Amino acid sequence: SRPPNQQVSVLRAPILALRRAQDATGANSAVIRFRNALLTAESNDEPVDGPLLGMAAAQLSRLQLRDAMESLSAFAWPRLPRCGGREVAEMTSAAVKLDCDDHSFF
Repeated sequence: SRPPNQQVSVLRAPILALRRAQDATGANSAVIRFRNALLTAESNDEPVDGPLLGMAAAQLSRLQLRDAMESLSAFAWPRLPRCGGREVAEMTSAAVKLDCDDHSFF
């Protein structure tokens, strides 16, 4: 449960929309929303929600959405120390499976 003062992440709705997508084509609008939310979270220096990032990585891997995973990697790499081991493992696994080439992330 979230503390009363903590706002819902701007990433939550786009990631949940990604989770509902059955294939890459069906995920197009969710990917656009997800990338926009990453930019908003970045500019607002939003606190990290590691489980959400791990969930996004797993779904991006399943849907073979390399470009979106590279966007997630660029957002996540400076925040990895604030994520749990499981989330870092999910993101790393997805980045490797999708052959992402973000040297900062790795």
